[in-house]
Amino acid sequence: MPRSCIEAIGVEPEGQRVFESADGHEVRMDFVRALIASMGDLTAGRVVIGEDDVEPLLGVTALESAGFEVDPANRRLKRRPALRLQRFAPFAPMQHSKEGACGRILRLAALKGASMSDRSIKQASSRIPCPTFDTTAFTAPKPLSEAKVALVTSASLHHEDEDEFAVVDTGYRVLHRNRRDIVVGHWSPNFDASGVSADLNVVFPIDRLEEMAAEGAIGSVSDVHLAFAGNQFDLAAIRMDGGPAGSKFLADHGVDVVLLTPV
Repeated sequence: MPRSCIEAIGVEPEGQRVFESADGHEVRMDFVRALIASMGDLTAGRVVIGEDDVEPLLGVTALESAGFEVDPANRRLKRRPALRLQRFAPFAPMQHSKEGACGRILRLAALKGASMSDRSIKQASSRIPCPTFDTTAFTAPKPLSEAKVALVTSASLHHEDEDEFAVVDTGYRVLHRNRRDIVVGHWSPNFDASGVSADLNVVFPIDRLEEMAAEGAIGSVSDVHLAFAGNQFDLAAIRMDGGPAGSKFLADHGVDVVLLTPV
């Protein structure tokens, strides 16, 4: 929202955060939490405060929380007949991280409140059918030996000097090739980060890519890579916002092929 509009209604900024624009530039901007009324519905969300010449924009996350979804084919909004609810297990006892973020103690569980142990997750995942496609991809990349390759992971990784992933955070963090100060920013207590601590390559195989480039199996390793938060309740915002923005970011950096590491 333009700053003049925020000031006109007497609202004061609550904090600042670094945001990334569509062209890849990072900028620190004020934000405020607010109730948002849209087409007769009311929701709450974070409002980012821009300069006076910015165009007011209501994002996908705010629209969906108010009961709307984007229909990209017909370029219009559709009202959902009902909001989707997610099933949660009972809350775990309150725990406080050093940041004091109560949202981090939310304990998710599998359907019917089952325990999310490694064994139960593997068993559930083994029963998910692998999708098949009737048509091939709409684009043909370069041969791997000539391609610049980037990693895209859903392991909620970020550099140490960047913000962790918040609940329902559908944005991405840029991971730089020449930096190894990479940590897990997952807010769920069910995420076991011990494997990542032992070897970053289990979720972000940057060293394996470097070896492949040295052997000539791939053309080169991209200087930038992306990390998303994989524990999403609704993928619409990533599909319509974070995903396309990340794709454009990598394309603008000359990336030909992406290796996905879903976690």
